[in-house]
Amino acid sequence: VVSERLFSGAPKFYNHKTVYFPSRVKHLFSAKEDAYKTPDLLAAVVLNAGGLINNAHPNALPDAKDQFDYKPCYYPVIANTEIGSDTLYGTNGELYQIGWEQVVRDFLNRGGKTGFVKGTDTHEGKPVARTAVFAKELTRAAIFEALRHRRTYAVSNTRVILDFKINGHYMGEEIEIDSIPRIAMSVKATDTIETLEIIRDGSVLHSICPESNLVDFEYVDNAFRGDSYYYLRVTQANKDKLGNPSRAWSSPIWVKLRTGQD
Repeated sequence: VVSERLFSGAPKFYNHKTVYFPSRVKHLFSAKEDAYKTPDLLAAVVLNAGGLINNAHPNALPDAKDQFDYKPCYYPVIANTEIGSDTLYGTNGELYQIGWEQVVRDFLNRGGKTGFVKGTDTHEGKPVARTAVFAKELTRAAIFEALRHRRTYAVSNTRVILDFKINGHYMGEEIEIDSIPRIAMSVKATDTIETLEIIRDGSVLHSICPESNLVDFEYVDNAFRGDSYYYLRVTQANKDKLGNPSRAWSSPIWVKLRTGQD
């Protein structure tokens, strides 16, 4: 797998993009070349090369509004986005209001489609960040297929085992159902789970405080609106050395009521 960055440059921002390939490629598509200087142009050539892109560390600053400026036809290649907390303690002990998760929610609320991944973009392993994938087997091809279909969840700090399904469908899927969403969650944490939250269309739909490190829970959304996305957010009691709590986020599931049902 090869990865690279699409760096920002005047007059556009676009933020950083991480590019993955399932095997070695002969040419790296640099944003400094006119042929690849926008997310759409980059996505087109990466798609043809069989690669994937994820949005790195979404930025809440005003000049970063164009970071999701790419056509919906490229959602399958710009498949995932690095997710994180809205607040974060830095190495200097200061609490930063970065609006990370809010930026991603805003994109989803506009109809955008993206799964969730996590990476240690400080390049120092602080805080530790991981991406988990639901792959059919432990091979490069299977892992790449799972990333492409957004069967992923993101973990910050300690390892969390998480499963999140709606009507039997995996995270990352776009589904149609005949009645109401039946949400099943299973979490195995390394410490007490402080909160387990179901997010629907950008807001907390349901929250519990399990006071346990093991949770198997089902919830039925009787107030289903007919077209919504859902994801799960888990917060543990333990924290990293900087004071940031361990968290996990499932990739969303997009749910529509099947045509002709009410």
